[in-house]
Amino acid sequence: MRIGSRRDAPKEDPTERSGKTIDALAASVKMDEAEVARRKRYLDLTQRDVERLVALHNWIDANGEKGAFLDAFYRHLFAFDETARFLKDVEVVVRLKAAQAKYFDNLTAGRYDTDYFADRIRVGAAHWRAKLEPQWYLGAYCKYLILILTSLRKSLGSDPAAFLETISAVFKIVLLDMGLAFETYVRCERNAIQEKADQLAALNKVAGAITTSLDVVETLDQIMHSARAMTRSKACSIAFFDHNTNLFTNWVTQGLSERFIQNMSFRPGGLADEVFTMSSSNDALAGAYIVSNDRPETGHKLSRLTRDEGILGFVCLPLESQARRLGVIYVYRSDRDIFESSEIELLQTFALLAAQAIDNARLHKVTMEQAIVDSLTGLYNRREFELRLGVEHARAARYKRALSVLFVDIDHFKQVNDTHGHAAGDAVLKTLADTLRRQLRTNDVAARYGGEEFVVILTEIDGHRAKELAERLRHAVAAMAFCLPQGREIKLTISIGVSCYPDCAGTPLELVNYADRALYAAKSSGRNRVVLYSEMPGLGS
Repeated sequence: MRIGSRRDAPKEDPTERSGKTIDALAASVKMDEAEVARRKRYLDLTQRDVERLVALHNWIDANGEKGAFLDAFYRHLFAFDETARFLKDVEVVVRLKAAQAKYFDNLTAGRYDTDYFADRIRVGAAHWRAKLEPQWYLGAYCKYLILILTSLRKSLGSDPAAFLETISAVFKIVLLDMGLAFETYVRCERNAIQEKADQLAALNKVAGAITTSLDVVETLDQIMHSARAMTRSKACSIAFFDHNTNLFTNWVTQGLSERFIQNMSFRPGGLADEVFTMSSSNDALAGAYIVSNDRPETGHKLSRLTRDEGILGFVCLPLESQARRLGVIYVYRSDRDIFESSEIELLQTFALLAAQAIDNARLHKVTMEQAIVDSLTGLYNRREFELRLGVEHARAARYKRALSVLFVDIDHFKQVNDTHGHAAGDAVLKTLADTLRRQLRTNDVAARYGGEEFVVILTEIDGHRAKELAERLRHAVAAMAFCLPQGREIKLTISIGVSCYPDCAGTPLELVNYADRALYAAKSSGRNRVVLYSEMPGLGS
C-alpha cells in the first residue's frame, strides 16, 4: 500500500523502477551506429584513446583498485543529503554499488558501440526518474575524475607522455558519457512536459465531458469511462456514502463482471473509510489516496475476489464536494500493479472535478423534482400534470388508444382542518397520495391539482374500466384509517369524477373539465361515489 497526499507524497526507492518505462524513455533518444560514430569523431575519440583506456582498465584490475575506488566514491555520496537520500537502505546500497561498479568498469573497458551508448542512456533515464538533479550528477562525474587521476598518477606518474594521453582519453570518454546523460535528461524532461500537457488537455476534455450532462446516471457513466481512459485501466466503480447510516450503501460499476459486482461489500472501518479519515486530516480536500496490490510492503492486500477478477492493483480516492462526503472512486488495473505518481496526481484532480459534477447533477435533479413535484405529497404538481396529459393525449390520438382522467376530491376536508388543525390536514393529504401510488399502475400519472383535489391519468383504459378502478380506489379509502399527528385516527371518503378519450372528450382540456363536472355531480348526489361523465343524465340533448 502506498498512502499519500499532495502535501506528503510517498518516497520511493530509486532503484525500484519500471524497466519498461525506462526503456521507453531511453528509446526516445535515437542512437544508431552512424550517430555513435559521429559523436566519437566529434570528441576525437580515436583507437589510440581506446587502447589507453583499456590499459588503465587492466592496471586498475591488476592492482586491486576497484574496491578502494568505489568505497571512496560512496563516502563522497554519503556526505551530501541530496545523494545520501538514495542510500538509506542497506540492501539498496548493495545493489547500487554493484551497478556502479559495472558502470565504472564499462567506462574504461574499451567497448564503445551502440550497446554501450544504449546502456548509458538507460542509466541517464533511471537517474532522471530518481529525481537526481543535474548538479549532483555533475558532481559525481567530478569525483570520478579526481579518483581516476589518483590512479593515473600511481600507474603512469613516471611516464608524462602516456600520462597526458591517458588523461585526454579519460576526459573524452567522461565527456561523452556526460553528454549522453544530460541529453537524456533534457529529452526526458521534454517528454515529461509534453506528457503533462497531454494529461492536462485530456483532463480539460474530460472536465467538459463530465459536466456536460446534468443527468446523474449519464454523469456517473462518463466519470467512470473517463477515469478508465485516462489511466488505460480495466475497470472503475463509485461507491456512495449514506450520511444517515454512515455506511457505503450503493455503488455503480463499469468493466467489472457480474460475479464481482454481486459480491462487492464495504465494511465499516475498511479501505473506503480509511481514505476518508486520511482526507479529513489533510489540508487539501481529496488529497488522500490508497493504492492496493499484492506487493510485500502493501498493507491492503487484494482480496481473493479481486484477484479472481484479474486485477493486479487498484487505487481508491475520496469524492468530496464542499467538505461533504459523497463517496469514493476505485480505478482497477490488470496490466500492472502500480500507478505512476503522475497518474495519481491526475486522478486526484479528476476526483475533485468528478465530485463537483456529481454534486451538480444531484442538485439539478433535486431542482427539477422541486419544479415538477408537489412538495407536500411528492406527487406531480398541476403544471407537470398538464404537460404529461398533453403528451399522453397526443400518443392516444396517434395510436388510436383510450385515455381516461380521474378527478379525486376528499369529502368534508375543510372539517378536518377546522377540527384537527392544518397539520392533520397535511397528514391526510400525504396519506391519500401514498394510497394513490399503491393503487395505481407504474405507468399511470397521479398529481395534486390543488387543495384537497387530485387528478390521475390512466393510459390505455376506457371510461368503464376507469370507473371500475375508481370504485376500487374509493372503497380502499373508505376502509382505511387516517392517522393524525396527535395519534388519533379518523375515517374519510372520497368522490371521483371520470372522463375518457375519445368517447366523451376530444381534447386534454375537455378531459379535465368533464372529469371536474363528473366530480361535481358525484359530490352533489351525496359524496363517496364515482360518476362517469358519459353516463351523466342529459348529455347529448
